[in-house]
Amino acid sequence: ELLMVTKHSKCEPAYTLARALVAQGEEANAIILVSKMLKLAPTRGNCFNLLMKMKDTPRRNSIVDEHLKRLTPLAKTRDRVAGLLGRQLIRVLRFEDAAEVTRGASDRGHAVAMAARAAALFWADRFEEARSVAAAGLSQPDLLDSIKASLYLTSGRCSIVFGEADEAVATLERRVADCGEAGTADSTIVYAYLAAGRPKDAYEFYWKLHGTNPLFQEAKRSPGPSELRALRDEGRKLPGHCVVGALNMGLGDEIRAFQMMPQIAACFEQVTFLCDRRLQPFLSRPPEGVRFQSLTDEPVSDFDNTFTRYRIDKPGFDLIRSADYALNITQFYAVFRASPDDFPSSGQHWHADERQVQRWTDWLAEGPAQPAVGLFWRCTFASKSSGQKTTQLRDWLEYLSDLNVCIVPLQYDLTDEEREIIASDPRIRPLPDGFDPKKDIEELAGLLVALPLTVSVPGTTHHLGGAVGGT
Repeated sequence: ELLMVTKHSKCEPAYTLARALVAQGEEANAIILVSKMLKLAPTRGNCFNLLMKMKDTPRRNSIVDEHLKRLTPLAKTRDRVAGLLGRQLIRVLRFEDAAEVTRGASDRGHAVAMAARAAALFWADRFEEARSVAAAGLSQPDLLDSIKASLYLTSGRCSIVFGEADEAVATLERRVADCGEAGTADSTIVYAYLAAGRPKDAYEFYWKLHGTNPLFQEAKRSPGPSELRALRDEGRKLPGHCVVGALNMGLGDEIRAFQMMPQIAACFEQVTFLCDRRLQPFLSRPPEGVRFQSLTDEPVSDFDNTFTRYRIDKPGFDLIRSADYALNITQFYAVFRASPDDFPSSGQHWHADERQVQRWTDWLAEGPAQPAVGLFWRCTFASKSSGQKTTQLRDWLEYLSDLNVCIVPLQYDLTDEEREIIASDPRIRPLPDGFDPKKDIEELAGLLVALPLTVSVPGTTHHLGGAVGGT
């Protein structure tokens, strides 16, 4: 049924199914669907991109070759198809073919073809021609952001090749400023900043682009997921000292990472986990082969204010520099939590202090007779996904209006509006004065165990509740 829809130029349902199949590891079925979609709608670029994300197998490569041959005659008469084919030929490293197939359309001023030809010429080591085509393309009016970003990128790369670091930086900064989100989807500007002797700017942009802490580059080496996977599968250990941390991420990420420390310890001779000092009460029994080092609030002075967001202190920074290896926790999720089977049967790996649990149990018993529900409704950590983790307290109160429950607000960094709502709504029982769920993590753990139920967006409260066995 989906292929019949595809036949009538409505590919989105079939494409959505194919993506879902790939995500679930069903590439054998996905490749059948994508192959048929490409035959029915050969100019659907997203179908080709999905195909290229699949494993490099003879079958996939055969489908790619057939598709490119199918597009070639269309490209001779349709400039848009010429640009599309050029981009796809670049994906399979056929740079000279891409430059040739886009030549006519580029000469006629077709923007997509000009962007593809400029990129193809660059990768074919024809830098002067690439720069000329990119400059001509950028002179075109009303370019789409994605096309403009591609032309700026080729121009900046050419400047780097020619040793014109300052010109490269200026070009690529214009790309960031003029092209919206498309202007940041590449790390070439990092190399331009380094070539221009501006390492702080390079590090700052790298963090914005990848969400990965560039301080880890100070170590001698940072093994990637493929190497970690090989170490795990082969049961090998790398000799030397590895520092692990989540320095530009949230406290909840550190809590999640702790559960994977035994697997990390199995890959290295010695492991140190740099962690927030608020977690210290839970770290008295580290896994074998792992030691913990708590970070203070004192930032590294070497970088002025540039890296204060990384929550790294001088001892931690010196440790990274002296280490043989360094890992950001984002590097090993894909290895040790690649499928549902990789997760332990129970998420609990810490125990809340029994005295704290009893104290909060008594506090809850002193309150209203209705069942208590803890509520954490808003992520406060700045990240690309934080907007997806933010709800409104007033919406929750409306949603829970039909339930006879007592709401315990677990949110920290409250706004003035939220404080007013909490003070005025009789269904809400405020936390005791002096208790800050952001700072008093050990007490928060006891409360999460004592509460019959907690509802939370993803964040520290959510991860801590799972770690200590809360509901």
